[in-house]
Amino acid sequence: MTNYQYIDYDTGLSRVRNNRQLYLRLLKMFAESEEFQKLEGAIAAGNDEEAASVVHGIKGMSGNLALNPLFDITSRLLVQFRQHNMDSALVEEYHQVLKETLREIEDLIPSPSRP
Repeated sequence: MTNYQYIDYDTGLSRVRNNRQLYLRLLKMFAESEEFQKLEGAIAAGNDEEAASVVHGIKGMSGNLALNPLFDITSRLLVQFRQHNMDSALVEEYHQVLKETLREIEDLIPSPSRP
């Protein structure tokens, strides 16, 4: 169950006292968060302050859930937004890490049609 590249499943599970149902519910809530769209809007508008605020929340959520690659990239993005020095390559890396993280969450969470 621990063979994920973007989710440190064992650590995340331990943070919720090994309550698998709770951990999966939190991952699902994270995956459905509107924060990702808010960040895209702030980036598109060139609003570094708003982007920093939103990415700070994403960083916190990903850290708490043991989504370590996403935590790492959002930590770097946060510094850039706070310094008003956005690097488009880093934003693209964030998009890729987010996409893969969300894919792994989707694979981990059983859908109603899957047993």
